[in-house]
Amino acid sequence: MISPTSLTLVGQYSISLGGIMAGYILAVIAKEELTPGLKYFQFIRRGLFVILGLSVSYLFLIHSIIYAFAYALILSIIFIAAELKIRNYWFDLVYYLFFSLPLFFSNPNLNTSLSNLHSLIPIVLFWYGLPLGTLIYQQYHAKLRKK
Repeated sequence: MISPTSLTLVGQYSISLGGIMAGYILAVIAKEELTPGLKYFQFIRRGLFVILGLSVSYLFLIHSIIYAFAYALILSIIFIAAELKIRNYWFDLVYYLFFSLPLFFSNPNLNTSLSNLHSLIPIVLFWYGLPLGTLIYQQYHAKLRKK
């Protein structure tokens, strides 16, 4: 039998991943706002990335400082490599996986601050997905226009 906590986690992550779809739909609806808003979408995406990184690192810090340091180091390397070399917003889907997997492997019932963090991260993932979905739409359609 599936526990109510598991169903809650699955529901939270389903909604959080819906942020990409919502951002994509917003881009379809408001195409004229994409070009002027590009720098704002990128700024918001990077800011929410930092908030997510700090939140998940704190989640690891509760368990062990070594885990938190290793997680922050891996996250920094991936982010810098992606920003400097890849420049493809589809790669940000790896960040979604990277931010959501640790939450499945920890127990949200340990203490109240940790359970609040488990509720916060899916919300921030949803907000991270809004500009990301818009940027993915813009990048995809820019490639189509070049062909």
